[in-house]
This record gives sequence, structure tokens and C-alpha cells, in this order.
Amino acid sequence: PEDRPAASAIGELARLLGGAPCAAALVRRALLLQALMQLDLDPTARHVLRMVLDVAANDRLALVVMDGELGGRLAWGWIRRLGLAGFRVPTLLVAAPVADPAEAERAIQRVLDVNNARYRAAFTLRPVPVPPATIYVLESAGGDEWVDELSPSDRPAYVVLHGWLLASSNLAALQKLAQTAAEEREAAETPAWAAAVDGSAGAAAWLDLARSHRVAKDAVAYARLAVDPEQRGHPVQPAAAGGGHGLGQRLGGHCRFRAGRLGTPRGQNRAFHGFGIVPRHRSR
Repeated sequence: PEDRPAASAIGELARLLGGAPCAAALVRRALLLQALMQLDLDPTARHVLRMVLDVAANDRLALVVMDGELGGRLAWGWIRRLGLAGFRVPTLLVAAPVADPAEAERAIQRVLDVNNARYRAAFTLRPVPVPPATIYVLESAGGDEWVDELSPSDRPAYVVLHGWLLASSNLAALQKLAQTAAEEREAAETPAWAAAVDGSAGAAAWLDLARSHRVAKDAVAYARLAVDPEQRGHPVQPAAAGGGHGLGQRLGGHCRFRAGRLGTPRGQNRAFHGFGIVPRHRSR
């Protein structure tokens, strides 16, 4: 892919997202092109980067993590059997400015076709109208891909709003953003995260420490759960209905928690509180 001219400023995206991001980064296309030219780049990474550059055809790419109301859910496979499908996880949003929405749709379709051929898959895109916009949500023709284990609102999707292509890890977040745009409820001023990342640097990042602290704690726990307990020799038991909503309360019968704290010489906590999950009863 060739380099492209500069596109719109980040202002429209910033006002649309408002204060939703708990973390954000902005990467210039030129930096991604330099990475693509590295001779020792992993083949899979090279493939992914080519797909990203085909879609993100202008001068910048934004990576945004959103928590709270715009977050997603744990909702697939054995996680459902544990009763954890209602737990909130951050939404990952990839955004790129587009001059022509029709060309962006064609680029997305090219990426889908290439990956269907590469991985012998049958992914398709289903339109979901949110007037005046149309969101396209990922599904499969055969109903037997990983995406089919997710509820429709938890499936990856994309939409073009205010000159930006937004690809989200879940449909529900895009539906809320599209509704915000339709009702013209965008933020009146540019939020702090956008001011921090928008500049001439090849890459810049911003982090809300307090909110990211909570997200990081949950991420540690979910990463521990990424391996199916049945494969580790610990039978899966459904979580009890009702009761507390916290991760510790829901997993209390399966796990115990270990907490740690990092500090500075002045006693100020600068790093997140870490905790892990280990089986309460180990196999002998």
C-alpha cells in the first residue's frame, strides 16, 4: 500500500467519543509503513499490517479502549458455563479517517475476502440500520465460526460516522455511538485524551490512570481464566444465580485471590494493584 495525503483532524472523532476512552493511542500511517518494510517482520504480523493499511488509507490510525457504558462483555464458550457472561470488559475501537465511505466499505470487503480465502472461513457482514447510519456486524454463512458463539450485540462490527471508519470489538458500543451522532449529542469541547494524542509525533498515547487501574485488575483475572478449567483438570461449575456481582464473589467457589501493591518512596501508588486467580483446590 502506498502512503496517502493527510486527512481530517481528530476533532470529529474526539467529540463523538467524548469522555468514553480510558486509554487511547494515535499512530501515523508513515510509522506503520516503516514497520511493514522490516525484513524480519513475522509473516502473520505482516499480513495483519497489510490489511490495516488497506483500510486505514489516510494519514493516521487511532486505537481506543472504552470502559463503562461503552464496554463489552465476556460472552463465549466455557465462560458462559461459568456464569461470567455478564461481566463487563473494555471495548477495543480502531478508528481511521475516510474521505469516501463507499471506498471504505470496499476496503473492508476486500479484507474479508482475503481472510476468508486465507483461513478457509465463511465470514459475512450483516447490515444493521441505525438511521441515518448503517452498521455492519460480523457473522458467518455457515453459523459454525467462533463469532457465532457470541450474541449479536457482542460481535465485532464497523460503521462510518462523521468521516471516521470505526471498527469495534462489539456491536453494542457502535449502536450507542451511532445513536449519539444521530441525536447530535456529541461533546461540545475536545476531551483531554484527544488533545494529548493529536500532534506531529509518529505515535502518541494517553492513559486515564484511575480507570485503567480498574481495567488492568480485571484483565489480570480474565487472562488467568483464558485457559479452559476443564483442560487444567478442574471441573467447571456454574456460578450461583443472583448474589453479588463482583468477580471475586462470582468465582469464590472456584478460586482464591492474591493481592499485591506497588509504591514509590513517598508512598504514593503509581502502579495498579495486581491480583491473580489460582485454583482453590489443586489436583494431587
